[in-house]
Amino acid sequence: MSDDLTVRRYRPADNPRVRELHEIAMRDVDAYVEGVPDGDLESVTEVFLESGGEFLVGEIDDRIVAMCAFRSIDDADYIDDFVPGLPESAVELTRMRVDPDQR
Repeated sequence: MSDDLTVRRYRPADNPRVRELHEIAMRDVDAYVEGVPDGDLESVTEVFLESGGEFLVGEIDDRIVAMCAFRSIDDADYIDDFVPGLPESAVELTRMRVDPDQR
C-alpha cells in the first residue's frame, strides 16, 4: 500500500465513488442531510467541466480519497455583497472532501 497521492481530472465513471466520498466526509463532521439532492454531483461534467470549471479527484492506490472543484462565480451576484470588487477570473472553490481515514 502506497501513501502517494495522485491528482487527476474527474471522469464520469468516478461518480459513484465521488458521491460516496461526499456522504462519508459530510457524515464524519455531522453535516450530511439525508434526502437533500446534490444536483451538481449528479451532473459534474455539465456543472463544472463544460462550464469552464474543474473537478479534481485525488487517488491513493487507485482509490479516490479526495475531491475538489471550482467554477466561475460570474452568475453569483450575491458574492459581491461579501467580497466586493472580485476580478472576473475569480472562482468558487467547492466540494472539498477528504476521506476521514486519509486525513
